Amino acid sequence: RSRRSPARCSPPCAAASRTEGPPPPRTPALSSCAPLLRCPRGAVHHWQTRLYVRGCLPAARSGKVKALAHITGGGLLENLPRVLPAEAAAQVDAAAWTPPAVFGWLAGVTKAGSTEMLRTFNCGVGMVLVCSAEHADEVLAMLAAAGEPAACRIGCLTARADGAPQVDVRGTDAWGWA
Repeated sequence: RSRRSPARCSPPCAAASRTEGPPPPRTPALSSCAPLLRCPRGAVHHWQTRLYVRGCLPAARSGKVKALAHITGGGLLENLPRVLPAEAAAQVDAAAWTPPAVFGWLAGVTKAGSTEMLRTFNCGVGMVLVCSAEHADEVLAMLAAAGEPAACRIGCLTARADGAPQVDVRGTDAWGWA
């Protein structure tokens, strides 16, 4: 295998190719993370971006989805407010999904609390679709039919009180992080 070709490993990770210099040192943190991701040691440098267009397009075209928020850098706490009106607040139930193990590892290694993790990473939620409660089951069925079977209801919208945060994530203690 050429030094320029990435190592083969199973999703959700991909190896970054290095074109010059000696291989990076194997730190305990990187080595301990590799088994969580099912990749060879030293191959964990970045993940491939998950694309949601095909899975979300039928639901978006149905007219039943009011907004979509791609949860990237800034996490739920910074990305979800971008699609909400100022007077709306999202109450999110963290017990509705289980973040991939790498986020627990990151929280432990960095000593970041749940709030900081939710402000920095997607913690396993890559896309949020906002719809009325009456259409939620139908939208979930459309997502499943379009290849997104892991989609689930994670919360609801309420009226936002003056000065209150726009996103309130509850139940993060279920994740077992500090």
